Amino acid sequence: MDQAWHLHLVYTRSYWQRLCRETLGCELHHEPTSGGAVETGKFTDWYERTLESYRRIFGEDAPQDIWPDPVRRFARAGAGRWVDASAVWLVPKPRFSFLVKLRAFVAGFFSK
Repeated sequence: MDQAWHLHLVYTRSYWQRLCRETLGCELHHEPTSGGAVETGKFTDWYERTLESYRRIFGEDAPQDIWPDPVRRFARAGAGRWVDASAVWLVPKPRFSFLVKLRAFVAGFFSK
């Protein structure tokens, strides 16, 4: 949902005219947060309230593939980064065991 929201913000005319003015009838701003535990708690509460609203309005639970439960939704809060994959390579960090083996290999190579 967050990525869809941010994509919508990029289309400023559609966002301000169609969503804010025509659909909501008010301005809806988006500000960055300071992060941290307090912000995560606030967003978890808001998310839980959103799920409750969905249940009340539609008479069923929100689809889990779009609206996962709060624990799953915030399990990796703050871990994501926005990266232009067309401009950079995304290389996963090696596991610790790999680094130990690599160090042993390099040490053995240079000790000969």
